[in-house]
Amino acid sequence: MSVETPGERIRRLRQNVMIHSYLYYVLNDTIVTDHQWQAWATELVDLQARWPGSHGLLDDEFAGWDGISGFDFKYPKWMVDHAHYLQRLQHNPGMRGAKPAPVVYTLQGKPLAPAWTVTAPPAAAEAPPSDPAPTKRRAPTRRAAPAVAAPQDPPEQASLF
Repeated sequence: MSVETPGERIRRLRQNVMIHSYLYYVLNDTIVTDHQWQAWATELVDLQARWPGSHGLLDDEFAGWDGISGFDFKYPKWMVDHAHYLQRLQHNPGMRGAKPAPVVYTLQGKPLAPAWTVTAPPAAAEAPPSDPAPTKRRAPTRRAAPAVAAPQDPPEQASLF
């Protein structure tokens, strides 16, 4: 695995901070802890101070950002879509076993280097391959009905008075 450049790390942190801010402030849901989010925000503010300039992703949103809150962000549609996908994944763990096709987002015609793997759920139209060999079925066996006891009178109730 290659080491990230400062610009790649800044883009990854911006994506993480924005997506999880949307989950927290708009969808009222969390996937990461407040401590994790704040660690990302602190690292991002530090990296942006050490490597100022354009990093090719959400430069306007993060210009002058202090890392205190993600409440005032303007969320791009692709980020909103990914936040909703993560939320579905969080609340439907069965989706994790599927092998969905990757979705590639572009910015000004260039593919974004994803900070996370963006995937779409598998198509519902895909059916498993049918077995060409016929299977033998056993005839159902009849079982005797269980013996039913005769109904009994209910027990007498004790009087409370």
